[in-house]
Parts: sequence; structure tokens; C-alpha cells
Amino acid sequence: MNIDQELLQAIAASDFNQIDYDYLLAHNPAKIGIEEARITAENTTTSTAVDITITSLSIDSECGDHQIPLRIYSPKDITQKPVMLYFHGGAFIFGSPKQYDDYCIDLVQRLSINIVSVDYRLAPEHPYPAAIFDGYDALVWIVAKGSLYDMDTANITIAGSSAGGALAASITHYARDKNNHSIQQQYLLYPPLDDSLNSDSMQRLANAPMQSKASAELMWRHYLADLPKDTPNYGVPLKQNCFRNLPSAVIVACEFDPFLDEAKAYADKLIKAGVPTRFIQVNQAVHAFDFFNTELTRNYLEQQKQILHQLIYSV
Repeated sequence: MNIDQELLQAIAASDFNQIDYDYLLAHNPAKIGIEEARITAENTTTSTAVDITITSLSIDSECGDHQIPLRIYSPKDITQKPVMLYFHGGAFIFGSPKQYDDYCIDLVQRLSINIVSVDYRLAPEHPYPAAIFDGYDALVWIVAKGSLYDMDTANITIAGSSAGGALAASITHYARDKNNHSIQQQYLLYPPLDDSLNSDSMQRLANAPMQSKASAELMWRHYLADLPKDTPNYGVPLKQNCFRNLPSAVIVACEFDPFLDEAKAYADKLIKAGVPTRFIQVNQAVHAFDFFNTELTRNYLEQQKQILHQLIYSV
């Protein structure tokens, strides 16, 4: 595999290599979040972005049995800005909005947008469809209340990284079927989109750095729980029956990510359904490459700014 050498060195030196993801996914998935939070806390300094306001609040779920924490990133200049509804990664099982502070702050500064990051419920304690319902409730809140936070609710982008990208994709289908057409565009970054795990890239890259086939199997097992394999409903985006009338899309995949082919297949289905779609492959990259401070990442972040600016401001 012709993976970027600087990226490989950064992965090898990362403290996250202390975590045996495959073992913990099989035996103690809850511990992954604990370990990641510990390492993140040890390696993260408090943000000093003076031009950004970060607000934490909770909203009521539609069913009324729990609250959904949101983390809102806003430019301090008081004018209405487009809004991104964002979902963090973590195999549907771990991760939190705070772990993505730097990523979200960078996007706000580069794009002059608001970001609402959803602290959705996690599997296996809360399997499908809990996270999708939380995300959709956050969307409904933005439409109803976003203007109070200087959000342009006529310009909503839904976005996510890894499993968060899968959730974003699922919510576009769910919202459309509920006749909610408030999402204008979607941005999916190296998303897992098919629980079948039978693509060529999944076999060829089964032991790729940062994402293995074994961990993908466990991820889907925890997320979908006891759902029959042939009835994924909204849980598996690539298995949806209808791809018409969905928001315009940018889908980003990595050359050496097992999820590469399913991202391509999803983009193809959107294109065939008439949805304006752009597919981008990041060469020499592996899953979650943008967590590592390398030239490859820096170049992509600059490209990402241009991609998202065009996607968001062409509405």
C-alpha cells in the first residue's frame, strides 16, 4: 500500500495506539470512550479562539424521555450565518463533540458558519435508531430555534465524519420521508455506509491502518443490535430503496480505507437518482487521516475549505 509515509509515522507515534480497538470492540466497547477521553484530555489545551463562541445546551427529545446535548460553535460577529449540523465519528459507540473542538473551530473560522454538534446516544447501550432520532430532533430544533442563535435556517448543511457521516446520510433519508426538506446539502467524510462488508476494498484493505474489517463487523453488530440483516430500515444508508429528492452531496473517501467502495457506490446511487453529487478520493490516505498533523492533512483541510465554501454558499 502506497500510504503517505509521514502519515504512517504520525499514526505510529500517536498515543491512541495505546488502545486496542479491535479487542475492546469485541469485549468492552464502553472502555474505548473512556480511554479516548483520557488521551484527548492529556493532549489537548483549552481553545483560545477569541473570535468563536462555544455554547453547550440541551434540548428535549421528541419522545420526551431524555435530553440531547448540543455543542454550538458560532462566530462572534452578530449576523446570520449558514449552519452545519455535525455528527462526530466513533463507530456509533464512542466519541463526543468536545473531541472535535479543534475541527469545528477551524471550520467556523475558515467558512464563517455556525456548527451544531450533536452529542447523540451511543451503542451498544443505545443501538439503532437512537442516534438517528437524536440527530433528527436536533435538525427540528435548528429549524425552530436556530434564528435565535444567528443561524440562517434556510441554509442547513448536514455533515459527519466516519460513523457520523453514516448518521448524516441516514437522517437525510429520514427527514425527506417525513417531508422535512430543510437540509440543503450534505458532506460525508469517509463514512461507513454498508453493513454487508463484501466490497472489493473491504476485502483488499481488511487490515488497513486505522480501520479493519474486523472492527467494522463489530461496529455494525453493536449499532444494529438484533435487527435482521435484511431489514436495516434507515440504519444502513446504502440499502435505502429511494435516493431521489435528497440534498446535494459531497462524499469524501480515502484511497486506503476499507469503506472506499461503499462510498463510491453511495455516490453513484445519488447521481443516478439525479442528486447533484461530487465524489472525492484522498490519495495515499487512510481512514481518519485528518486527525494527524501532516502535510497531507494540511493540504486536504485547505481543499476542504474550498469544497465546503462552494457547497454551502452556492445555495
